[in-house]
Amino acid sequence: MDAFYFFIINFLLPYVGACLITTYALKTSIGFYHKLGFEKIGSQSRDNSSNRCMALYISELLQALNNPENVD
Repeated sequence: MDAFYFFIINFLLPYVGACLITTYALKTSIGFYHKLGFEKIGSQSRDNSSNRCMALYISELLQALNNPENVD
């Protein structure tokens, strides 16, 4: 997980003006993304598939990294 955060902070944020990162997760992958800090947003997809839109808010990520004692 540390490598994931390292990549975002050092290789993504310096080049992209982003406030959140989104993914369209399979139902079987929701737990994986949740462990990385992603949250479910919106509702389930319109076609009744198992996919869910999830987002990782950059401000929350940076706060968690600045206060490691508050990280789950």
